Amino acid sequence: MHRLTLFAETQSETLALAQLLRRHGYACEQASSTAEMQTQQPELVIVSGMDAAQVSALTGTLGEYLVAPLMALLPATTLGELKPDVRLVDFMVWPGPPQELIFRLNRLFADADASPDLRRYGTLSINTASCEVRVAGHPVPLTFREYELLKYLAANAKRVLTREALLNHVWGYDYIGGDRTVDVHVRRLRAKIELSGPVFIETVRNIGYRFRS
Repeated sequence: MHRLTLFAETQSETLALAQLLRRHGYACEQASSTAEMQTQQPELVIVSGMDAAQVSALTGTLGEYLVAPLMALLPATTLGELKPDVRLVDFMVWPGPPQELIFRLNRLFADADASPDLRRYGTLSINTASCEVRVAGHPVPLTFREYELLKYLAANAKRVLTREALLNHVWGYDYIGGDRTVDVHVRRLRAKIELSGPVFIETVRNIGYRFRS
């Protein structure tokens, strides 16, 4: 069951929408503030009750702290105010046909679920075919070592991996540097993928690191 958050200034704006989505198998929570939205860790945020200018401003305010991809339900009269670079995965004129909304959502998740090379860990996704990493739907630029480190940690989720094991797998047995290299790369990696709040990599004191799935 996919997790959605409905974001609006008042809960009354999302009540009927939440009931519609739950009838079609989606788990929905409502949020009336960005802080509340960030604690729910949804797979998709649906914004309603705002015009195009407000939605554009919202995505700009959230910036890199966007917790999940955004879909906006917009009044038809305000579409001209939507900025061309607005960070939305989809939008729809609303009020509109409920069947269209369900179709758009089903398509979004079907496209995401269809790829056998895609691995999802909450708001983090790793595409092993394209070597692309995304957090909350947005690409995260990683170096080769950072990507290989993340991929190996994620493939061994919940296991504690020593610095030596990570060094041997990612850098190779013939690497002559010390295990301090692992700490430096983990710190850089965390700075890139944990901006939105969730912690993906835990430090296990005196041993190494563990990936939280």
